[in-house]
Amino acid sequence: MDHLSIPILSPVHCLCTIPSKPYVLGYPEDKGWVYENGKLTKKKGSASEKEIEAFFQEWLYFGLLTDAFKLAGIQVNLSDFSQKIKLGGRSIPVVTTSKLPEYLKRWEQLEQNSKVDRRREKQESLRLFLMPLNGFIQRQMSHDWSVKIDRDVMLSFCILGETLKNAAVHVWKLPLENYPLRGVKFLRNSNPLTDRMLQSGRCISETVMLWERLDVTGQYIAAAIPWARNTRIKNHDECTPAVCSAFHLDESTYKTAHTAECRKCQFLSLDGALLCAILEKGHIPMIHLDGDKLTVISTASQRPFIAFSHVWAHGLGNVADNALPLCQLRRLNALASSLLSTNSPFWIDTLCIPVNPAFKKYRSLAISRLGKTFSLASRTLVLDLELQQVPYPCSRNELATRLICSGWMRRLWTLQEAVISDGGPNLDRLWIQLRDGPISLYSIFKGGATSLLHSETAIHDILTHFPQQISSLHNLQTLSSALTYRSTSKQSDEAICLASILGLNVKSIIDAGSTVNDRMHSLFSQLDKLPVDILFHKVDCLPQPGYRWAPSTFLNLNLRNKISFQLDVPPAHRDSKGLHVQLSGLVVHTDHTRKPNENIGENFHFLDPRNREVLWQLSPPTSENVIFNLNRQTFLEHRSKVAEFDRNLRHVKVVGILLRDASQALVVHDGVLIALDDQRATPGKSKEIHGRYMSKIKIFRHLANAATTELEAQYGERLVATSWIERQNWCVS
Repeated sequence: MDHLSIPILSPVHCLCTIPSKPYVLGYPEDKGWVYENGKLTKKKGSASEKEIEAFFQEWLYFGLLTDAFKLAGIQVNLSDFSQKIKLGGRSIPVVTTSKLPEYLKRWEQLEQNSKVDRRREKQESLRLFLMPLNGFIQRQMSHDWSVKIDRDVMLSFCILGETLKNAAVHVWKLPLENYPLRGVKFLRNSNPLTDRMLQSGRCISETVMLWERLDVTGQYIAAAIPWARNTRIKNHDECTPAVCSAFHLDESTYKTAHTAECRKCQFLSLDGALLCAILEKGHIPMIHLDGDKLTVISTASQRPFIAFSHVWAHGLGNVADNALPLCQLRRLNALASSLLSTNSPFWIDTLCIPVNPAFKKYRSLAISRLGKTFSLASRTLVLDLELQQVPYPCSRNELATRLICSGWMRRLWTLQEAVISDGGPNLDRLWIQLRDGPISLYSIFKGGATSLLHSETAIHDILTHFPQQISSLHNLQTLSSALTYRSTSKQSDEAICLASILGLNVKSIIDAGSTVNDRMHSLFSQLDKLPVDILFHKVDCLPQPGYRWAPSTFLNLNLRNKISFQLDVPPAHRDSKGLHVQLSGLVVHTDHTRKPNENIGENFHFLDPRNREVLWQLSPPTSENVIFNLNRQTFLEHRSKVAEFDRNLRHVKVVGILLRDASQALVVHDGVLIALDDQRATPGKSKEIHGRYMSKIKIFRHLANAATTELEAQYGERLVATSWIERQNWCVS
């Protein structure tokens, strides 16, 4: 793994004798082995675990190296990938990839003018070579193996496979929708390096985030690079797999930090009335430091300025006053001057947003203009304590990984500060302060095959796939991904920040009230078009009439629970009556004469009105996970949810079931249950069926058999589906 330009976690032992001419397809059989269903055995006699592990390395590591480069006409000298090191007083053979970049560069040079047909053919050939490794990795990660391979050896297999795949995709470029290597993903069911990251003081939610967003190579980089301890940041003892709480603020104990060299200098403060006067005129206040004198100037002066984006938990905030220590002001002034010119003015929220409660009106005004502030700034400079300890230059992989793991990338407000601009994300104007100076974020994304796109790809998705002023549909789609694993100390800030990013009226959000629900309600009231998938989110809903379908948050979600949107279907339309959508579904009558059964799941079933041989089972959305979880508390919570689900159904005579995907090939469907306003509602293309949002549901499709027939005979149908509706118009309030 030494081709990654980072310290390796531990040497990977070379377990086998370097083979002369290894290859992938058919190699075990030709060498007297049988590989079947993940098990490797000898055709004659038995093999020890060490022999089996050594043969896997011979086959899936050295064989893959040989075959992959042979596709480009390159003969690999396998001795380049093995060396001896001193370990414990002995000379030990280990695997090395230090010369791999040279091979990749030569590969890229040889294939730079290749035709499309050749690129597709070569990708398909490499896919065939990678599939045995792909299957092997999945079995090892899911513990479905006869012999467990040493973790570092297994990681070396996986990282080599990912490196070759990523390089091939780069060298043999094809249209995105049509390249054979798309299906090679090296899936794993968890982060294989979680324990090592936790031992180095990282957050459990970070390990989950890296597992979901990055490949194994990216996770290896995150585990291998050294992480400095930061005394300003709380430990991660209270963090969960979904939420990092280490950066949450307690205003009652918050203290503004001095610089490391300072011996507690004086604070310089601003007159809040001066800030308000500039805001009143429609401008934005900026700061100018001349010696020890702090003054306020207006953007009306049209002077170029620097905007600072920082994490309050790192010490540059002040909850009581528009003031900062002189040591910090001098430092900020020097940083601003290094990016623009001597004595350039700068903006930082701590000083430029009024804090005094008497100026509440102007505080709201300043917050509503945050989008304009970062749009007008000549440059935005990111200040993160961890990133400011990173030496530069360093490898692109390391820098990108440190950035995605930084506190700055995990906070809500910094997303807005990164993406807001007049015409789209200004990556050339967004700069990161490192130990040895600032660098442009845009510079991280430059490179070719030998730079190996791993962690950078995740950052690119977050920061650049956010086209401003295209449509709320596209913006919401990107937001749902960008906000996963981000958090804020004040949940009610979410709607303000999102409104600023989406170009909505921020002031109306602030004026709506101080609660999360009031502000999110105001946010959705400004969106007339929404993706249909907004109905099928997995978080709590707003309580306001007409908005019971709306999610109460986009934050603190992992990628499995994030709100995913498909933009290739007609959008939903929102008005005062509710959300108008076109979806397939069912109209179902409840039969309250039947006595409910106490067993889970037997209360909620019905036969398909189109096909009486298909039985549908209705359940709360958590049901699918219960059978895999033997924890009693989880099981009891599920029983409680089913009972509540049952009680809700008992009070409704006719319900509508809206399906996210009506494909009959699916066994499990995501659905939404609504109580119909008109109990005699009949479906029709020209009609719209109105209903009140009740809950999210899971619908399981079973083929009717003896068991389901007995179920129907014993308990009867408490639900009777009367209509199956294709592409029906619904209004959900």
